[in-house]
Amino acid sequence: MNAQSKSFSRRGALRLAGIAGLTATAAAALAACGGESAPATAPNTSGPKTPAKELRALCWEGYTDASFAKGFTEQYGTEIKSTFIGSNDELVAQLTGGAGQFDIISPSVDTTQSLIEAGLVQPLETAWIPNLHNTYDMFRTNKAVQGQGGTYGVPMCWGFVPVIYDRKKVNGTVDSWSVLWDKQHAGQITVWDDITTIYNTALLLGITDVYKMSKDQLGQVREKLMEQKPLLTKYWATAGELTNLFRSGEVVVGDSFGGFTLPQLRANGMDAVEVIPKEGATAWVDFWMVPAQSNNLYTAALWMDYIQRPEVQAQVNKFTGYAPTNVKTAGLVSPDVVKQYSLDDAKNFDRLLFWQKVENRQAYLDLLVGVKAS
Repeated sequence: MNAQSKSFSRRGALRLAGIAGLTATAAAALAACGGESAPATAPNTSGPKTPAKELRALCWEGYTDASFAKGFTEQYGTEIKSTFIGSNDELVAQLTGGAGQFDIISPSVDTTQSLIEAGLVQPLETAWIPNLHNTYDMFRTNKAVQGQGGTYGVPMCWGFVPVIYDRKKVNGTVDSWSVLWDKQHAGQITVWDDITTIYNTALLLGITDVYKMSKDQLGQVREKLMEQKPLLTKYWATAGELTNLFRSGEVVVGDSFGGFTLPQLRANGMDAVEVIPKEGATAWVDFWMVPAQSNNLYTAALWMDYIQRPEVQAQVNKFTGYAPTNVKTAGLVSPDVVKQYSLDDAKNFDRLLFWQKVENRQAYLDLLVGVKAS
């Protein structure tokens, strides 16, 4: 596995870890440390207003890569020391178990609200982050990073969960999640070993609120997944695994988390495409946040502002393949990227259901485990 593949295998680690009961877990951990699970009411601006010599990050691999982070160190003299995570659960565990050890973290959008509610993060001084005003509205005002005290997060990058297929081996127009149940591709279909497989199935069934499904709706999803199971080659876990399944010819159609697999397959000469099905698709976005006990809010804000510079966002896209969050970056990336993520028309974002906190997440995860074990 090359360095880039390693960096972006990380979303596969989310597949069953989940964040079920995160708020309760975080609150208990805080209590054990003598803390309180109450959100901060104002940014902690009492710290130094000069860049620190070190910024300690708890983040996904690749999110502080030297290809785009070196400019930050050169400008501010701040070295970024990163501890990498494989899931949001791991992020919470390290955050609560190592109070005060981190200055900045990068949770996903379905985790951020729980962190705010548990008092694990502090609100930001947005005046220190002028480039935040150039992010797409849907990220800047996302309720998942808003709380008592103001704004708690600045976006890093985002992507959606599409259907991916080999155009040379799948005939006709692919415009629906139903292709993942098409018997003519039996034994050549793969789906993500992740809670998003439940979301995708629900969308196919016409369920619009995939994050608040009833017991009956989850039952419908289970029945549909049981129908699909005999058609699958396997459930894929990492981006590298998905890429290899297509390269080897074992699969011709599946789903992906966007961004990474498609360019790799095209570089390998494969006529692969990703599409947002007519039923819609879910999408993820990762945010930078500051732990409640960090005294390095100013330096963290400098990093957040730096990572939102249009030219840096373009560098992030080049390395990760993920979509930029700064509106002005559209003119700095390739036309293919603009088209892939509809960066020239934010109205297309309306087709996407960005991940949300799922209150009965454990029921969703148990469903998927049960289907796989049956």
